[in-house]
Amino acid sequence: MLKTIAVNAIVEYIENNLELMHINADALVEYSGYSKRYLQILFSLIIGIPVGKYIQMSPNYPGCCFIKIYESKHCRYF
Repeated sequence: MLKTIAVNAIVEYIENNLELMHINADALVEYSGYSKRYLQILFSLIIGIPVGKYIQMSPNYPGCCFIKIYESKHCRYF
């Protein structure tokens, strides 16, 4: 129960701050107080994917705008 609450807080932190700052494992370690290894294991256990993959898949991740443009029907040059 507490682990799920902690991971939910980390997910919320990622979603709220991804556009404002560069978030990586070190930033999440500082935020959560967990070790990097434990954070990775806990996040993967509860969410089902590694934290880095979750960040990359987030719609707020800066690289996602290029993927959306590329997959758009208006983008015919790629």
